[in-house]
Amino acid sequence: RNKPKSFFLKGAKYELDSCIIRDISQQHFCATLTCEKKEMAYDGLSYHRLVPLIWKKYINSDLEWEFEGSKDRDGKALKWNFLHGYQMLNYYRV
Repeated sequence: RNKPKSFFLKGAKYELDSCIIRDISQQHFCATLTCEKKEMAYDGLSYHRLVPLIWKKYINSDLEWEFEGSKDRDGKALKWNFLHGYQMLNYYRV
């Protein structure tokens, strides 16, 4: 629960840019990303694919979200959560 939005390493600053995250049921991945300074999310299963989503402030929170149209094998909505799913956080050097 202590993932930084930015950090310094050897005098260089790094900021959170994107994340690949697996849903809670471990069936599917989605991406959260920064596009022209706007926070977005992408899921290829959903109806809208790329949608606005404020996500960076929730990387250490128990917030659950879903995408319209993203269903699991049983037809239930897939759900994502930064505290309950495998994730790869990607940072860039400022």
